[in-house]
Amino acid sequence: MEKTVAICIPTIGNLHWRFAADLMALQLPSNTRVIWQVRTMIDTARNLLVKKALEDVTVTHILMIDDDMTFESDFLLKLIAHDVDIVGGLAFKRTPDYHPCVYKKINSTDDHTPIFPEVFQEVDAIGTGGILIKREVFEKIRYPFFETWYAEDNPDKHFSVDFDFCLKAKAAGLKIFVDPEASMGHIGEAPIVIKQTFLNRMQEIKAKKV
Repeated sequence: MEKTVAICIPTIGNLHWRFAADLMALQLPSNTRVIWQVRTMIDTARNLLVKKALEDVTVTHILMIDDDMTFESDFLLKLIAHDVDIVGGLAFKRTPDYHPCVYKKINSTDDHTPIFPEVFQEVDAIGTGGILIKREVFEKIRYPFFETWYAEDNPDKHFSVDFDFCLKAKAAGLKIFVDPEASMGHIGEAPIVIKQTFLNRMQEIKAKKV
């Protein structure tokens, strides 16, 4: 079956030049369309983008990518080469400690622990700022696909749209993967947080403990 990708971009309307340059250089499958959504709330924007994308019955994959990310020209081709339900690139928090936006449950009582993946692997949750999702995923999880919510037993603890989506996907029996070869930069305080930013931060923390 021929693959058709809808690139879905939530934006506040102020594009960083690096994002714009990387988007223009992105290598695309033959059938690709780009959908923009000027947003107020990120969960609303993501849901509207998916709704628009699924209106095209030929769309087989949705690439959700945020306008504060940077990426290599082969980013999409690397992700779509994996025939899996959900796969994301390796991104990092844009504020200290810059940890990877990739998580695994270490045990049954653990929430989600950030991990630094060095190989393609299955994970329990991943940031949705650069993630490729098969169309069938949205047929297996309930709407709204993306929500922000608070834990009933702890009003100070909230679940972001990233965790919400991943929890729904896992509950539906779907698998989530990360490809560290599809690495991204996160436009923030560094000013662009990449893998080396995280590694440098870990070295600083280690040095302070000595």
